[in-house]
Amino acid sequence: MLLEKLKRVLREKSKSINVIYISSYIPRRCGIATYTSDLTKAINLINPYSKAEIMALIRPEDKINYPLDLKSAKFNNYEQNPLNTF
Repeated sequence: MLLEKLKRVLREKSKSINVIYISSYIPRRCGIATYTSDLTKAINLINPYSKAEIMALIRPEDKINYPLDLKSAKFNNYEQNPLNTF
């Protein structure tokens, strides 16, 4: 019963919440990449009405083939970027 009530509330509020995670992402072999993948899967299971999105941080020298539906951002001065978590 509580789950049905939660689903109803989430369905009603679905257009008001849009989330994008900026992080490393799989197939990069990194704990943060794996965590981001697991986190978004869990969030999307809880609230399938407003899917979380991911923007992968990419270094210019990276040769990783990311999924086609993944957003990405390249950083030329990657080492100077305060978001550097690799």
